[in-house]
Amino acid sequence: MAWLVDEFGFTPTDAHCLVSPYPDFQIKVYQICNIAQLSHGAGAKIPRKYLP
Repeated sequence: MAWLVDEFGFTPTDAHCLVSPYPDFQIKVYQICNIAQLSHGAGAKIPRKYLP
């Protein structure tokens, strides 16, 4: 949601209201393999048609 606030000028409340009703909004957790250990990262995805 910080991405929507920073990049598109949404308020935090508007960003929450944008992503909460859409089933197309997805949060994914990714495994990142370093040589010695596994790390995790997260990414969010929302279709461009919902953005200004």
